[in-house]
Amino acid sequence: MTKLGAPTIACLWLLGSSGLALAAGEHVAVSGPSHVASGHTLKITVSGDASSGRRLAVFRDARTCANRLEDELAHPDATELLEAPISGAFHRKLSVHHSPRGTDHICAYIYHRLYDNALTDARARFKYLVG
Repeated sequence: MTKLGAPTIACLWLLGSSGLALAAGEHVAVSGPSHVASGHTLKITVSGDASSGRRLAVFRDARTCANRLEDELAHPDATELLEAPISGAFHRKLSVHHSPRGTDHICAYIYHRLYDNALTDARARFKYLVG
C-alpha cells in the first residue's frame, strides 16, 4: 500500500471539494418557456461546456428525443435547428418558428466524430406545449 503525504492529501481534497475534475466533461442544457401560443415564436437558450473538438446539434422533434444523435437523425419528424463547432463554455439563443399544435421537444447533443460515427458525449431534452 502506498502512503500518501499531507501535501498530496491536501491537493486531492482541494480538487474534490472545489468541484474541479481531473478530466474535462461535457454538459448541455436547454431552457425556455414550457408553453407557447400557436403562431408565436419559441425562444430557447442552449448552454453548457464542451471539450475542444466537440460539436453541438439541436433539433425540434415531434417525438421524444433520442438517447444518441445518430438515433435522432433517424427520426422522420426531426428538424435541425443548429449544428456548429463548440469549445469551452457556450451560450446560444435560438428561435423556433412554426411548431405544430401539441407537445413538441427540443433535443440538444454535444458530440464528436470518430471516423464516420457521431459519438454522443452529452444530451439535453426540453418539452414544451404549443397551443
